[in-house]
Amino acid sequence: MRHKSEKYFKYQYLSIIACILLAVLAIWQQIQILYLLSFYALTLSFIFDGLGHYIRNEQADFYQQLIRALLIFLLTTLFYF
Repeated sequence: MRHKSEKYFKYQYLSIIACILLAVLAIWQQIQILYLLSFYALTLSFIFDGLGHYIRNEQADFYQQLIRALLIFLLTTLFYF
């Protein structure tokens, strides 16, 4: 039987793959918006990881990932705009 949090960890892996693909495409094509989307996919990956920890009642890891996601989101948005 699978734990409820496994779907969030699966989404995390998909977000990381999207981040890598967007980053490679951004470097290859030199399209600035793809850099931003790549960092947003990384942020989404941290959020899904945090939600997986939240379901498992690992509050410290949840807050740590949430803070990382917030910092990456804010800094990326601030530097882009």
